[in-house]
Amino acid sequence: MEPKKINGKWGFDFSYKNKRYRQQGFATKKEAKMVIEKILENPIKQQNKYAHLNFAQYFTLWVETYKEKYVTHKTYLRYFNALRKFLLYFGDNVRPNDVTQREYQEYINQLGEQYTLGTMKKDHQAIRACYEQAVYDGIAKRNPTFNARLESEIEDMPEHVKFMEDFEYEKLKEVIKEMNTPSGLFLFILHVTGARFGEVSNLRYEDFDFEKETIFIRGGKTINAKRTVELSYEDSKYIKEQIEALKINLNGTFLKRSNTAIKQHFRKALDNGDIKGHKVLHSLRHTHITYLIDKGVDDEHVSKRVGHANINITREFYGHRFNSSKEQSESVVKDILNSIENNDTP
Repeated sequence: MEPKKINGKWGFDFSYKNKRYRQQGFATKKEAKMVIEKILENPIKQQNKYAHLNFAQYFTLWVETYKEKYVTHKTYLRYFNALRKFLLYFGDNVRPNDVTQREYQEYINQLGEQYTLGTMKKDHQAIRACYEQAVYDGIAKRNPTFNARLESEIEDMPEHVKFMEDFEYEKLKEVIKEMNTPSGLFLFILHVTGARFGEVSNLRYEDFDFEKETIFIRGGKTINAKRTVELSYEDSKYIKEQIEALKINLNGTFLKRSNTAIKQHFRKALDNGDIKGHKVLHSLRHTHITYLIDKGVDDEHVSKRVGHANINITREFYGHRFNSSKEQSESVVKDILNSIENNDTP
Protein backbone atom coordinates (compact mmCIF):
# COMPACT_ATOMS: atom_id res chain seq x y z
CA MET A 1 0.00 0.00 0.00
CA GLU A 2 2.92 2.29 -0.55
CA PRO A 3 2.32 5.33 -2.83
CA LYS A 4 3.66 5.10 -6.39
CA LYS A 5 4.93 7.84 -8.65
CA ILE A 6 3.35 7.94 -12.10
CA ASN A 7 4.00 10.67 -14.65
CA GLY A 8 5.65 12.87 -12.04
CA LYS A 9 2.80 12.68 -9.53
CA TRP A 10 2.24 10.44 -6.51
CA GLY A 11 -0.80 8.23 -6.03
CA PHE A 12 -2.15 4.90 -4.88
CA ASP A 13 -4.36 2.06 -6.05
CA PHE A 14 -5.29 -0.73 -3.61
CA SER A 15 -8.17 -2.74 -2.15
CA TYR A 16 -9.04 -2.75 1.54
CA LYS A 17 -11.96 -4.51 3.20
CA ASN A 18 -13.58 -5.36 -0.14
CA LYS A 19 -13.34 -1.79 -1.35
CA ARG A 20 -11.00 -0.29 -3.93
CA TYR A 21 -9.17 2.97 -3.21
CA ARG A 22 -7.52 4.84 -6.09
CA GLN A 23 -6.27 8.41 -6.24
CA GLN A 24 -3.59 10.23 -8.21
CA GLY A 25 -2.07 13.70 -8.38
CA PHE A 26 -0.29 14.23 -5.06
CA ALA A 27 2.74 16.51 -5.24
CA THR A 28 4.69 14.49 -2.66
CA LYS A 29 4.86 10.92 -1.44
CA LYS A 30 4.15 12.13 2.11
CA GLU A 31 0.82 13.64 1.10
CA ALA A 32 -0.28 10.42 -0.57
CA LYS A 33 0.83 8.35 2.41
CA MET A 34 -1.16 10.50 4.85
CA VAL A 35 -4.34 9.82 2.89
CA ILE A 36 -3.60 6.07 2.87
CA GLU A 37 -3.07 6.06 6.62
CA LYS A 38 -6.37 7.85 7.13
CA ILE A 39 -8.14 5.20 5.04
CA LEU A 40 -6.51 2.36 6.98
CA GLU A 41 -7.06 3.90 10.40
CA ASN A 42 -9.54 1.85 12.41
CA PRO A 43 -12.80 3.84 12.50
CA ILE A 44 -13.75 2.07 15.74
CA LYS A 45 -10.71 3.60 17.39
CA GLN A 46 -11.90 7.06 16.39
CA GLN A 47 -15.56 6.61 17.24
CA ASN A 48 -15.62 4.05 20.07
CA LYS A 49 -17.28 5.69 23.05
CA TYR A 50 -15.71 3.09 25.36
CA ALA A 51 -12.13 3.79 24.30
CA HIS A 52 -11.36 5.93 27.37
CA LEU A 53 -12.42 3.22 29.86
CA ASN A 54 -10.02 1.00 31.76
CA PHE A 55 -10.98 -2.62 32.38
CA ALA A 56 -12.56 -2.00 35.78
CA GLN A 57 -14.77 0.77 34.38
CA TYR A 58 -15.81 -1.30 31.36
CA PHE A 59 -16.45 -4.39 33.51
CA THR A 60 -18.68 -2.37 35.83
CA LEU A 61 -20.61 -1.00 32.86
CA TRP A 62 -20.94 -4.52 31.43
CA VAL A 63 -22.30 -5.93 34.69
CA GLU A 64 -24.76 -3.06 35.10
CA THR A 65 -26.00 -3.43 31.51
CA TYR A 66 -26.12 -7.19 30.99
CA LYS A 67 -26.14 -8.83 34.41
CA GLU A 68 -27.48 -6.74 37.29
CA LYS A 69 -31.18 -7.12 36.44
CA TYR A 70 -30.93 -10.77 35.47
CA VAL A 71 -28.86 -12.48 38.17
CA THR A 72 -29.20 -13.04 41.90
CA HIS A 73 -27.52 -10.67 44.33
CA LYS A 74 -25.06 -13.44 45.24
CA THR A 75 -24.05 -13.85 41.60
CA TYR A 76 -23.81 -10.08 41.19
CA LEU A 77 -21.34 -9.91 44.09
CA ARG A 78 -19.40 -12.84 42.64
CA TYR A 79 -18.78 -10.89 39.43
CA PHE A 80 -17.15 -8.09 41.37
CA ASN A 81 -15.17 -10.54 43.46
CA ALA A 82 -13.76 -11.92 40.19
CA LEU A 83 -12.93 -8.36 39.13
CA ARG A 84 -11.18 -7.70 42.47
CA LYS A 85 -8.87 -10.69 41.99
CA PHE A 86 -8.19 -9.69 38.39
CA LEU A 87 -7.20 -6.15 39.40
CA LEU A 88 -5.16 -7.43 42.32
CA TYR A 89 -2.96 -9.22 39.80
CA PHE A 90 -2.93 -6.76 36.88
CA GLY A 91 -3.38 -3.44 38.71
CA ASP A 92 -6.32 -1.06 39.08
CA ASN A 93 -5.63 0.88 35.89
CA VAL A 94 -5.12 -2.04 33.51
CA ARG A 95 -6.83 -1.52 30.15
CA PRO A 96 -8.55 -4.27 28.15
CA ASN A 97 -5.82 -4.41 25.52
CA ASP A 98 -2.99 -4.50 28.07
CA VAL A 99 -3.49 -8.18 28.93
CA THR A 100 -1.98 -10.81 26.63
CA GLN A 101 -3.07 -14.42 26.38
CA ARG A 102 0.15 -15.58 28.07
CA GLU A 103 -0.26 -13.11 30.93
CA TYR A 104 -3.86 -14.20 31.49
CA GLN A 105 -2.77 -17.85 31.63
CA GLU A 106 -0.16 -16.91 34.23
CA TYR A 107 -2.91 -15.21 36.22
CA ILE A 108 -5.03 -18.36 36.02
CA ASN A 109 -2.04 -20.43 37.13
CA GLN A 110 -1.68 -18.19 40.17
CA LEU A 111 -5.37 -18.62 41.03
CA GLY A 112 -4.83 -22.37 40.85
CA GLU A 113 -2.47 -22.18 43.79
CA GLN A 114 -5.01 -20.54 46.06
CA TYR A 115 -8.51 -21.55 44.95
CA THR A 116 -10.44 -24.69 44.13
CA LEU A 117 -11.23 -25.48 40.51
CA GLY A 118 -14.90 -24.58 41.03
CA THR A 119 -14.03 -21.09 42.26
CA MET A 120 -11.53 -20.62 39.45
CA LYS A 121 -14.11 -21.53 36.82
CA LYS A 122 -16.58 -18.96 38.13
CA ASP A 123 -13.95 -16.20 38.14
CA HIS A 124 -12.73 -17.17 34.68
CA GLN A 125 -16.27 -17.28 33.24
CA ALA A 126 -16.98 -13.75 34.45
CA ILE A 127 -13.80 -12.26 32.98
CA ARG A 128 -14.15 -14.26 29.75
CA ALA A 129 -17.75 -13.14 29.18
CA CYS A 130 -16.80 -9.51 29.74
CA TYR A 131 -13.93 -9.80 27.25
CA GLU A 132 -16.23 -11.36 24.66
CA GLN A 133 -18.45 -8.28 24.85
CA ALA A 134 -15.41 -5.99 24.87
CA VAL A 135 -14.20 -7.47 21.59
CA TYR A 136 -17.65 -6.98 20.07
CA ASP A 137 -17.74 -3.37 21.32
CA GLY A 138 -14.31 -2.73 19.85
CA ILE A 139 -12.63 -1.81 23.14
CA ALA A 140 -10.50 -4.98 23.02
CA LYS A 141 -8.73 -6.25 19.91
CA ARG A 142 -8.79 -9.85 21.10
CA ASN A 143 -9.95 -12.00 24.00
CA PRO A 144 -6.91 -13.02 26.13
CA THR A 145 -9.01 -15.58 28.02
CA PHE A 146 -9.34 -17.73 24.89
CA ASN A 147 -8.20 -21.31 25.37
CA ALA A 148 -7.06 -20.74 28.96
CA ARG A 149 -6.31 -23.97 30.84
CA LEU A 150 -7.71 -24.22 34.35
CA GLU A 151 -5.99 -26.49 36.85
CA SER A 152 -6.09 -26.24 40.63
CA GLU A 153 -3.73 -27.57 43.25
CA ILE A 154 -6.29 -26.93 45.96
CA GLU A 155 -8.97 -29.33 47.08
CA ASP A 156 -12.11 -27.97 48.67
CA MET A 157 -10.97 -28.16 52.28
CA PRO A 158 -11.10 -26.36 55.62
CA GLU A 159 -8.27 -24.16 56.97
CA HIS A 160 -6.90 -26.82 59.33
CA VAL A 161 -6.15 -29.01 56.29
CA LYS A 162 -4.40 -26.26 54.33
CA PHE A 163 -2.13 -25.23 57.20
CA MET A 164 -0.13 -26.99 59.87
CA GLU A 165 0.52 -25.70 63.33
CA ASP A 166 4.07 -24.44 63.86
CA PHE A 167 4.99 -27.38 66.10
CA GLU A 168 3.68 -29.82 63.46
CA TYR A 169 5.69 -28.10 60.74
CA GLU A 170 8.86 -28.25 62.85
CA LYS A 171 8.30 -31.88 63.82
CA LEU A 172 7.60 -32.92 60.23
CA LYS A 173 10.97 -31.59 59.12
CA GLU A 174 12.78 -33.92 61.51
CA VAL A 175 10.65 -36.88 60.46
CA ILE A 176 11.36 -36.22 56.78
CA LYS A 177 15.11 -36.07 57.47
CA GLU A 178 14.97 -39.58 58.88
CA MET A 179 13.48 -41.06 55.69
CA ASN A 180 16.79 -41.16 53.79
CA THR A 181 15.20 -41.69 50.36
CA PRO A 182 15.17 -39.60 47.16
CA SER A 183 11.48 -38.92 47.73
CA GLY A 184 12.30 -37.87 51.28
CA LEU A 185 14.86 -35.42 49.94
CA PHE A 186 12.22 -34.08 47.54
CA LEU A 187 9.87 -33.50 50.50
CA PHE A 188 12.65 -31.85 52.48
CA ILE A 189 13.28 -29.32 49.70
CA LEU A 190 9.55 -28.60 49.47
CA HIS A 191 9.56 -28.02 53.21
CA VAL A 192 12.54 -25.66 53.48
CA THR A 193 11.86 -23.59 50.33
CA GLY A 194 8.07 -23.39 50.06
CA ALA A 195 8.54 -24.19 46.37
CA ARG A 196 5.85 -25.70 44.18
CA PHE A 197 5.89 -29.41 43.33
CA GLY A 198 6.71 -28.73 39.67
CA GLU A 199 9.54 -26.38 40.60
CA VAL A 200 11.31 -29.01 42.69
CA SER A 201 10.70 -31.60 39.96
CA ASN A 202 12.55 -29.38 37.49
CA LEU A 203 15.60 -28.75 39.65
CA ARG A 204 19.01 -29.60 38.19
CA TYR A 205 22.15 -30.24 40.19
CA GLU A 206 23.69 -27.00 38.89
CA ASP A 207 20.81 -25.09 40.50
CA PHE A 208 22.31 -25.82 43.93
CA ASP A 209 25.06 -23.53 45.18
CA PHE A 210 26.24 -25.12 48.40
CA GLU A 211 28.91 -22.49 48.90
CA LYS A 212 26.40 -19.65 48.89
CA GLU A 213 23.70 -21.88 50.45
CA THR A 214 21.12 -21.16 47.75
CA ILE A 215 18.86 -22.95 45.29
CA PHE A 216 17.93 -21.42 41.94
CA ILE A 217 14.26 -22.07 41.25
CA ARG A 218 13.57 -22.12 37.52
CA GLY A 219 9.93 -21.21 37.99
CA GLY A 220 7.46 -21.37 35.12
CA LYS A 221 4.03 -20.64 36.57
CA THR A 222 4.31 -16.88 36.77
CA ILE A 223 6.63 -14.18 35.51
CA ASN A 224 8.24 -13.81 38.97
CA ALA A 225 8.53 -17.53 39.67
CA LYS A 226 12.18 -17.63 38.60
CA ARG A 227 14.18 -16.83 41.72
CA THR A 228 17.06 -17.71 44.04
CA VAL A 229 16.07 -19.06 47.45
CA GLU A 230 18.42 -18.94 50.41
CA LEU A 231 18.87 -21.91 52.72
CA SER A 232 20.12 -22.18 56.25
CA TYR A 233 23.59 -23.64 56.69
CA GLU A 234 22.18 -26.83 58.18
CA ASP A 235 19.60 -27.30 55.41
CA SER A 236 22.18 -26.76 52.67
CA LYS A 237 24.55 -29.19 54.36
CA TYR A 238 21.83 -31.83 54.74
CA ILE A 239 20.80 -31.62 51.06
CA LYS A 240 24.43 -31.94 49.92
CA GLU A 241 25.03 -34.94 52.20
CA GLN A 242 21.82 -36.64 51.06
CA ILE A 243 22.67 -36.26 47.40
CA GLU A 244 26.06 -37.86 48.05
CA ALA A 245 24.77 -40.60 50.37
CA LEU A 246 21.88 -41.63 48.13
CA LYS A 247 24.17 -41.77 45.09
CA ILE A 248 21.55 -40.02 42.99
CA ASN A 249 22.18 -39.80 39.25
CA LEU A 250 22.84 -36.10 38.78
CA ASN A 251 21.96 -35.90 35.09
CA GLY A 252 19.13 -33.59 34.06
CA THR A 253 16.21 -33.12 36.43
CA PHE A 254 17.66 -35.60 38.89
CA LEU A 255 14.95 -35.23 41.55
CA LYS A 256 11.97 -35.84 39.27
CA ARG A 257 9.40 -38.07 40.96
CA SER A 258 5.73 -38.74 40.31
CA ASN A 259 3.18 -36.71 42.22
CA THR A 260 1.68 -39.95 43.51
CA ALA A 261 5.02 -41.16 44.93
CA ILE A 262 5.66 -37.87 46.72
CA LYS A 263 2.14 -37.78 48.15
CA GLN A 264 2.60 -41.32 49.48
CA HIS A 265 5.86 -40.32 51.18
CA PHE A 266 4.20 -37.23 52.58
CA ARG A 267 1.40 -39.32 54.07
CA LYS A 268 3.98 -41.72 55.52
CA ALA A 269 5.87 -38.80 57.10
CA LEU A 270 2.67 -37.50 58.68
CA ASP A 271 1.93 -40.96 60.09
CA ASN A 272 5.49 -41.38 61.41
CA GLY A 273 5.28 -38.00 63.10
CA ASP A 274 1.81 -38.74 64.48
CA ILE A 275 0.55 -35.54 62.83
CA LYS A 276 -3.21 -35.75 62.77
CA GLY A 277 -5.65 -34.42 60.21
CA HIS A 278 -5.97 -34.93 56.49
CA LYS A 279 -3.13 -32.61 55.48
CA VAL A 280 -2.40 -32.25 51.76
CA LEU A 281 0.98 -31.92 50.06
CA HIS A 282 0.40 -28.28 49.13
CA SER A 283 0.03 -27.48 52.83
CA LEU A 284 3.85 -27.55 52.96
CA ARG A 285 3.90 -24.43 50.77
CA HIS A 286 1.05 -22.73 52.63
CA THR A 287 2.65 -23.46 55.99
CA HIS A 288 6.11 -22.36 54.87
CA ILE A 289 4.60 -18.97 54.06
CA THR A 290 2.58 -18.62 57.26
CA TYR A 291 5.48 -19.90 59.37
CA LEU A 292 7.75 -17.12 58.10
CA ILE A 293 4.98 -14.55 58.51
CA ASP A 294 4.33 -15.64 62.09
CA LYS A 295 8.05 -15.24 62.81
CA GLY A 296 7.93 -11.64 61.61
CA VAL A 297 9.31 -11.81 58.06
CA ASP A 298 7.92 -8.96 55.98
CA ASP A 299 5.53 -9.45 53.06
CA GLU A 300 8.02 -8.37 50.38
CA HIS A 301 10.57 -11.03 51.34
CA VAL A 302 7.94 -13.73 51.61
CA SER A 303 6.46 -12.81 48.23
CA LYS A 304 9.84 -12.95 46.47
CA ARG A 305 10.89 -16.14 48.22
CA VAL A 306 7.86 -18.14 47.12
CA GLY A 307 7.60 -16.61 43.63
CA HIS A 308 4.26 -14.87 43.85
CA ALA A 309 3.46 -12.76 40.79
CA ASN A 310 3.37 -9.63 42.93
CA ILE A 311 3.23 -8.61 46.57
CA ASN A 312 -0.54 -8.02 46.37
CA ILE A 313 -1.07 -11.76 45.94
CA THR A 314 0.79 -12.43 49.19
CA ARG A 315 -1.13 -9.74 51.04
CA GLU A 316 -4.46 -10.96 49.68
CA PHE A 317 -4.11 -14.56 50.84
CA TYR A 318 -1.90 -14.23 53.91
CA GLY A 319 -2.30 -10.58 54.94
CA HIS A 320 -4.15 -11.45 58.14
CA ARG A 321 -1.05 -13.29 59.34
CA PHE A 322 1.38 -10.38 59.03
CA ASN A 323 2.35 -8.57 62.20
CA SER A 324 3.70 -5.04 62.46
CA SER A 325 7.35 -5.98 62.00
CA LYS A 326 8.82 -4.90 58.64
CA GLU A 327 12.51 -4.94 59.56
CA GLN A 328 13.44 -8.58 59.02
CA SER A 329 15.51 -9.56 55.99
CA GLU A 330 16.42 -12.71 54.09
CA SER A 331 19.25 -13.35 56.54
CA VAL A 332 16.59 -13.62 59.23
CA VAL A 333 14.76 -16.16 57.09
CA LYS A 334 17.88 -18.33 57.20
CA ASP A 335 18.04 -17.98 60.98
CA ILE A 336 14.39 -18.90 61.33
CA LEU A 337 14.73 -22.02 59.20
CA ASN A 338 17.93 -22.98 60.97
CA SER A 339 16.21 -22.63 64.34
CA ILE A 340 13.91 -25.51 63.46
CA GLU A 341 16.95 -27.75 63.88
CA ASN A 342 17.29 -26.72 67.51
CA ASN A 343 13.65 -26.73 68.59
CA ASP A 344 12.41 -29.48 70.84
CA THR A 345 9.30 -30.93 69.27
CA PRO A 346 6.59 -32.65 71.32
